[in-house]
Amino acid sequence: MVKLVDIGQYGSLSFDDDATDAEIKTYIDDNHKEISNRLNIPPEPVGPLAKMLPFNSVERGFRNAQIAFNMLQLELGIDDIQNAVYDIRRYQQRQAEIPIDREDAETLQKVTEADTLGGAMSALGDNLSVIGPLIGESIGTYLPTLAVGGGAALATRGLLGSIVGALTTGSGSGATEYGLSIVDAFNEAGVDINDGGELADALSDEDKLAEAKEFALARGVPIGAFDAVAFGSAGLLTKALKTSAKVNVGKKTAAAMEFVPAAGFGSLGEAVAQIQSLGEIKSPGAVALEGIAEGPLSLVEVGLAGL
Repeated sequence: MVKLVDIGQYGSLSFDDDATDAEIKTYIDDNHKEISNRLNIPPEPVGPLAKMLPFNSVERGFRNAQIAFNMLQLELGIDDIQNAVYDIRRYQQRQAEIPIDREDAETLQKVTEADTLGGAMSALGDNLSVIGPLIGESIGTYLPTLAVGGGAALATRGLLGSIVGALTTGSGSGATEYGLSIVDAFNEAGVDINDGGELADALSDEDKLAEAKEFALARGVPIGAFDAVAFGSAGLLTKALKTSAKVNVGKKTAAAMEFVPAAGFGSLGEAVAQIQSLGEIKSPGAVALEGIAEGPLSLVEVGLAGL
């Protein structure tokens, strides 16, 4: 005989018939995250602090950074599977609450699924307003990385600051991409990443996890490397013109000049990541979008490089 504890619409838990009410309560209290994951009971909502970020797209990107951080904690052995999955579900739940324009979502899908760069740019041209939210989400995703990299650069300054900032930023962006790519790999493998039980099972499956890590590493390394180069080279073009050509470069002109190489490094990172992980560039649209999203970050990097 078993004793069933009804959890309403989410299912039930079974216990030995001789389990006392106190023992059952203790088990549920001690394992509430695992139970929530297994039965897909909605997790606790996220705190209010990050909801204060400007623009929905920035917060949506910041939630990506939090998901990546949880995966990295799990990778480093400072978190357990059930706790990591529970927190990831909290961030996914919040992302689902953040409004997103339907036309923008459809445009991004068309761009990333286009077989050619021309087709991707044509789809993008039909709805250029999607660029704003795209940039916002990119900023939100790499906000923690920029904060750490910028802080390191400020602490050291000069050439050493640029080197330290580049290494820190590259490591941070690579780690963020690595964490998110593990989740993406599970999704591509048919795992319902919105199902807590399935995601926990996938993370517990050594074979599935090994494949996901291989894919994630193939993406994370090149993206981190190119982001490091982008940060380290920020401001060099402007400085070169000022020094050798004696050109009086205004702030707006400098920003425009630095946008181009930063966007190029972003696109190169995504291109190499696709080749490394998939064997070829399967989404030229994603390469283009990465360049568009990375370009504005150069404004921050140039500012830090000039300190």
